[in-house]
Amino acid sequence: MYKRMEVLCLGALMATLALTGAPPRAPERALAFRCMPCPALPKMAVDMTVDSTGCLWVVDRAGGKIVVLNSEGKFVRAISSPGSGPGQLSDPLALALNESLNLLAVCNSTAALDFFEASSGRFKSTLVLPGPYEAFTGFFVTPSRIVYCGSGRESAPRTNGPFRALSLFSTSMEGRGLRIERSFQANAEEAVGLMLFGHGFAIPFKKDVWAIGRSLPAQVLLVDDEGRVLRESRAQGIQPRWPLAKLSEPGWTTRIKQETPHAVGLIKDKDKIGLVWVHPPKPGPIMSIGWFRSDLTPGGTTPISLEAVPGKIAGVYSLAQAPSGRVYLLASSTQDSGDKVSHLYVANLP
Repeated sequence: MYKRMEVLCLGALMATLALTGAPPRAPERALAFRCMPCPALPKMAVDMTVDSTGCLWVVDRAGGKIVVLNSEGKFVRAISSPGSGPGQLSDPLALALNESLNLLAVCNSTAALDFFEASSGRFKSTLVLPGPYEAFTGFFVTPSRIVYCGSGRESAPRTNGPFRALSLFSTSMEGRGLRIERSFQANAEEAVGLMLFGHGFAIPFKKDVWAIGRSLPAQVLLVDDEGRVLRESRAQGIQPRWPLAKLSEPGWTTRIKQETPHAVGLIKDKDKIGLVWVHPPKPGPIMSIGWFRSDLTPGGTTPISLEAVPGKIAGVYSLAQAPSGRVYLLASSTQDSGDKVSHLYVANLP
């Protein structure tokens, strides 16, 4: 069905990442994250953001809702409910909050966006992208545009031929005026890589300027409110690719995510932007921050340490930073029973 390509072995992948500038495991003092007790945290929390008051907005994928927690992790309220009716959420994956517009947007696995009034939780509307384009997770909302910074694609490839992958594009708030800022030709094996490492993330950097990043190939870009690129860093890593059949192997998806260095989020420290990496489990920090100056030249590396929790860390899903500079990290662990449990970590930048 798909054109077969030779599988890139893990050793070659690691070597390529090293050659293309993946952050080194530096010996500097680590940024220490502690696990915050949070009984209200959903069992399958997959994305989050922080508002101007320090409250966390968390995507509950299994529960089909958005859970709002205060800065200490205590329950405040919930928005929406599971289902396929108007205002209900079916398999939510990511969210974006624009307080100036009083708008909460939630993306689900069918690439539809559900809009809610942020203050009340009232459902407003649903937007499905026009034409054959599909959006992956990773987007933010400006006063005039919805900017998609995770990799998307034209309609799923059904032949052995290449297809067009989109890594940065935007539409109006009504889904019109599609503008593609970054795209590339991809094949079936690269489609698997997009599914696993095509995530995008964004943080406000300066007035009317956003910093956006991608998981792999890892890169930081500065864009304006219209989603137009102002500056970009050198890409780190390669476009990952694996045969489609790998997805059906038990445990393969979890294993490859643990074994492959990839970026998971962005943070800001004054005029520097930090690209947060997850490394394969072996001696050394499991995570690190690769810093960039405002001109997106490299600015050093900081290791990250995570407080130990019962079970084994299975994945890091999201980071969010409060106006105070406090950084939250969302991860999950696999218990001895095989169940996955979400954990909320917190750290303060020095």
